[in-house]
This record gives sequence, structure tokens and C-alpha cells, in this order.
Amino acid sequence: MPRTHRLASLVTRSGWLGALALVGAAALGCRKPAPPTKADPLAPAASIGSLTLPPSTLADAPTDAHADAMRIYATKGALFLGDDRIGDGPRPEDGYAAKDRRTSLSLEITELSRRLTGKDDVLVYADAQLPAVALTQLVFSAKVAGAKHVSLMTKGEAGVRALPLELSNPKRRCPHLAPPAPSASGGPPAPLPPMGDCDPGLALGLLATPDGVVVLAHGMRMGEACTQPGPGLSVKGSDAAALRACIATSRVGIPASPTDDTVTVAPAGGATIGDVLRVMDVVRTGDRPFAKVRLGVM
Repeated sequence: MPRTHRLASLVTRSGWLGALALVGAAALGCRKPAPPTKADPLAPAASIGSLTLPPSTLADAPTDAHADAMRIYATKGALFLGDDRIGDGPRPEDGYAAKDRRTSLSLEITELSRRLTGKDDVLVYADAQLPAVALTQLVFSAKVAGAKHVSLMTKGEAGVRALPLELSNPKRRCPHLAPPAPSASGGPPAPLPPMGDCDPGLALGLLATPDGVVVLAHGMRMGEACTQPGPGLSVKGSDAAALRACIATSRVGIPASPTDDTVTVAPAGGATIGDVLRVMDVVRTGDRPFAKVRLGVM
């Protein structure tokens, strides 16, 4: 092919290639840009720093009340109210992470209660590895300040969600579950003492520990598998099926009670917030879930 023809051919092909490139660029320009990722309205503030929320599958979806709620952030190193840092958080040197007892955090907690006064809705963002007793202090402080609704923020498949929390309202166990025997003189039995606010039913309590769960039922600490009272752990590890079976065994022979749908979960033995949440998730699911799960104050 003559040189002039080869040049013409290259120019022609270059023209077609250029035209195709322009058409492609135009098509890309007409394509709608991807919509921006919608921010989770309940996500922790970025300014707070590292914060690993505990997982839970039973939290509530966001509501309008959450948008205006006061936020508490409890990280491994600091305590915030909104964007204001008001304390250094739990300090292991005080024994706070290892033992369930009050500590020098009382000053920060007092300041927290003062500044929460008048707030109806409070959201608690607490790191899953914090000692669970820190959570009970935070919830208690918010309740003392007058908060009507306190929720622990959790992380699940649907994102950040609020788990409503209520503190336990322990009831005195009834001193009798059956009428007394007739008197020795053969007369009628003595009248039963007034019931008051005692609970004749299961009155179930669960102590969440790093190594398992202790079941407290009808005034007694249940031994392994809840077959009889005894020391040690009722359920070892995080076996959900074993815990539900243990609770079912504890119910046998116990009269019905208005509080049979209520269970208190309290931390013990240095349990973390994550340990307590795992137990709460177990008792709120399954064949016979508890409708009311309360956070115990030790």
C-alpha cells in the first residue's frame, strides 16, 4: 500500500477511535452519580475516639426521641457528656475493672447526675469491654437525675440501635409457699403473714460472669444445671441452650406469679458490658422468652 494511503487509513481509524472515546466520555458524564452514603443518625460522634459498642440483636430502631436525647460516652479512657469530657473513665488501678464495688468515679458520676437533670431521654454509648458495673452506675445516675428513658447503644446487622434499660426493682421473697401446718394444740393454723410486696413465684435473677452464669431462683443459688441448690456456676461458658434449660428446670413446681415474665441480669466477678448483653439476648429469645429484662444493681 502506498505511504499516502497508509497515512489516510491511520487518520481515518484515529478519527473513529476519537469519536468513540468522545461518545464514551459523554455517556459517562450523563450517568447519575452514586448517592452519598447516608450517615447513621445514632453512630457515635467521631470526636469521641475509639469506642466498640456491644453487639445485640434485640435493640430498637431509631425514633424521633433519640434525635434529641442526651448522649453519654464511656470509653476505656474517658467519660463524656455530649462533646464535653467530664472524667477519665474507669481506672484499673482503683480495682474498678476487677471488682464490683464503688470507686473514685463517684465525683464524675455526681457531676454527670447534676448535668443530666431535666433530660427525659438518655443514650449511653459504652465500650463493650468496660466493666458492667460502670454501666449500672451510668444508668442509675441518669435515673436519679430524672431521666424517663435510658437506652444502651448496641451494634447489630442493622447498624447502631438503642436497647432500653430498666434497673431492677427487687421484691422480697415470700417466707412461705404453702400454708403452715396446724398448731400443736389442734386448733386452726396461725394466719399467714401479709404478703406485702413479696414475690411468691420464680423471682429469677442471673449473675453474668466472664466464665458463665449463676442462676438465682426462688431465693436460692442454683448449682450446676439448676437441678438443686449449690455453689459455683449454674451454666458454664456462653451456652444459650444450657442456660434456657437451666431456667426451665428452675421453674418446675413453682406457683405462677405476676413477675414470671421478669428477670434481672446483674454483673458479677468482673463481668464486662458485653458479658451482660449476651445473657440478656439469651433470655429475651427462645421458646419462652422473658418480656421484662432488667439490669441488676449489685
